[in-house]
Amino acid sequence: MSGKLPTTILTDQCDAMSKAISMSMPETYHQLCLWHILENAPKVIPHVFSREPSFEKDLENCLCESCSEVDFCKAWENLIAKYGLMNNTWLEDLYAVREKWSLIYCKNSFSATMTTKEWRETMNNNFKMLFYRKLPPSKFMVQYHRALNQLREKESTEDHDSRLYKPNLLADIPTLIEASESYTRAVYKDFEEEYKSQLACLCEPVGIEGNIYTFRVSMPRRRSVGLVEFDSSNVSITCSCKKFECNGILCMHALKVLNYNNILQLPNRYLLKRWTKYAKDGLLSNRQMSADGLDVSYKSKVIRKAINVVVKGAFSKEALDLIERRLDRCMAETENALPNAQPEKQMEDVIIVHSLQQNAVEPNNLLF
Repeated sequence: MSGKLPTTILTDQCDAMSKAISMSMPETYHQLCLWHILENAPKVIPHVFSREPSFEKDLENCLCESCSEVDFCKAWENLIAKYGLMNNTWLEDLYAVREKWSLIYCKNSFSATMTTKEWRETMNNNFKMLFYRKLPPSKFMVQYHRALNQLREKESTEDHDSRLYKPNLLADIPTLIEASESYTRAVYKDFEEEYKSQLACLCEPVGIEGNIYTFRVSMPRRRSVGLVEFDSSNVSITCSCKKFECNGILCMHALKVLNYNNILQLPNRYLLKRWTKYAKDGLLSNRQMSADGLDVSYKSKVIRKAINVVVKGAFSKEALDLIERRLDRCMAETENALPNAQPEKQMEDVIIVHSLQQNAVEPNNLLF
């Protein structure tokens, strides 16, 4: 990542990892993954899950659906009281670090969609389909590379379709037209849901200070309330729900206020490039181009193919012998094709290849 630290890092519960992250990345927000918490709960307190069928759903609702800090604390207290878990150590420890996992406290940390229920279910299904606990290391490596290739192909296909096909719009509204022309199809779908929701919201002006207007936007049926500040001087907008800060798209509360003030064009600052059809445009900077004009991504593609061949044949002597003979012949032909290659450039390529090999096969780099 060119030395750039992540804004947010999500991990399982682990004291050693927590200490290491705080020491090595003090400016990065360390967040505990809700998916891991919900996966670990039945293992840590199995007696509750077996005795109380409704506990799992109540726990998930408590973790994911609170509207405010007061609501969350009250829901947690009710959960503990309802199931008689006042002295449960695991739940006490979990609540003590609630700032690291409760969505109420994590609103200011950007986590894309990785904290949503849909993302957790998708990841869970992917892991269950592709991996299992007793998968041998040899088959794990093959399955891991197959999974990566599938994800890359799926992403490439979706990028292509997003540019080629336009989504069906809810209505010919300038805001939706602009969003459909900018966002990928998947992100546009989420944005349109927020826009549809704002149609059912109530908007009430509650304050004014200079150019800054404050509105209370509510949807009674969802118990969803947002305090929105709108600066008319530069058309900037913030909401107490922090959806934009967390997920990168405007919430229904903010969209309602923009409509209320007759702002029908989305300000550019709220169209994050990472969610657009053109997120990858311009990624090949000069440092990513080699002296011969070939970009690093193309070289990486060829290198991955070579590594995949070695990984697949690594557990058969006959296959390895065949690969080695072919590599010797390929090396000789390659050297003949590069009569003018400079020694310094060859050494640079060796370093790049070695780095990519390390990233591809080291156990610590296999999952995330």
